[in-house]
Amino acid sequence: MANEELIKEAKGLGIQNAEILTKPQLTKAIEAAKTANAEREALMNRAVELGFDKELLAEFSNENLQNAITEAEEERAAKELASKKAELMSEFLGLDYTNATLEEITEAAKNVVVVNIKSRSEVLQKHLGIDFLEVSPEELNKILSEKAKGIEVVATKVPAGKTDKHFEASNGIHYVFDDEAPEAFRFADVIKTQKEWLTDKEAMELMIQGGVSYIKPKKK
Repeated sequence: MANEELIKEAKGLGIQNAEILTKPQLTKAIEAAKTANAEREALMNRAVELGFDKELLAEFSNENLQNAITEAEEERAAKELASKKAELMSEFLGLDYTNATLEEITEAAKNVVVVNIKSRSEVLQKHLGIDFLEVSPEELNKILSEKAKGIEVVATKVPAGKTDKHFEASNGIHYVFDDEAPEAFRFADVIKTQKEWLTDKEAMELMIQGGVSYIKPKKK
């Protein structure tokens, strides 16, 4: 039979019939009871943190207690997410999103759109020399397509910069500048006239390989 100290500890943990258990059985039961008590205490502490009344939860099983905690945590997480969203929207729109009316939110959103359009227009004006509010969608698409290939039309006109001479590429094909190609343009961060580009064999090869629209095969 187990010693008195183990039996006393077991009874303190609520283990029934501790007197009839062998020492190994009693030791195992005590360890299991301690683990269960620790789990129960952790659940109760968490429940109290979430605002539950500890006395009301005393009769809950661990499973029911865990379910209640899970639901409360999900509800709290949803409230925190909603609060963060409201905070971000308030900052974005420049008003108290939580207390604002639908009309106020709608008007603020319109103002944000207008400001964004103006900001984008200023950026395009600075880097591409075009007015976003004035240029047509087709023109904007063409300019941005050329920009993606490393080309930028230079606003300043270079006199007598055009040429109708051809360039023989490494593939044996002769290329010329398109009739609509500007006299001078930027490629790879360098500005040159058509005549100057024609003497830069490496750059010409790169433009041909990149499919730059300013250059086309010469008609036979």
